[in-house]
Amino acid sequence: MWENSNRPYIEGGCLTSIYDLYSMVFHWGQSNDEGSEHTLDYIRYPMELQVWHIKRGLNTLLDAIAAKESDGILIVSYFFQITNADNSYLDHIITNLWRIIKPGTKVHVPPFPLLWIFPYFETDYYTYNGSLTQPPCSEIVTWILQPEPIAISSSQVAQFRQICSSDGPILLNCRPVQRVNGRNVYFYS
Repeated sequence: MWENSNRPYIEGGCLTSIYDLYSMVFHWGQSNDEGSEHTLDYIRYPMELQVWHIKRGLNTLLDAIAAKESDGILIVSYFFQITNADNSYLDHIITNLWRIIKPGTKVHVPPFPLLWIFPYFETDYYTYNGSLTQPPCSEIVTWILQPEPIAISSSQVAQFRQICSSDGPILLNCRPVQRVNGRNVYFYS
């Protein structure tokens, strides 16, 4: 983890607050035709990385949920698209996946530049106000979706599918894509 003065953060663009990095969550499906919790132009990707940020001053996820602010959490989502070649920038994470042998396992991954995984961008993204994708599904999230997918090979996605829960390999850890439900989705350019 980072000292507070070194913690990565995001601000500007469509945001009216500063958000401190909290965690990164990967979602995948049983096949390469599912896995992302969002679609773009009706395309569902095999994997989605959600980079969670907490509004500065709230400190923890529980604080953000308890505050019930509509913009308490920022989640920036990146989609992964299957390519023939491995994405070497993901090696720092993927080479450690085999060490996750049971629920609650913690694995130290040596530090590396976050830009190796996800690209820097200032414009050309989608945004909307929505909810957490897991209980309590609170309506406290500003979502930013980066439409340019990141490359990943089938064998790399397969390594995520080898992570185990108490019931065996986690082949699917994404929820079904939800309807827009009257939300306004904006393209920021």
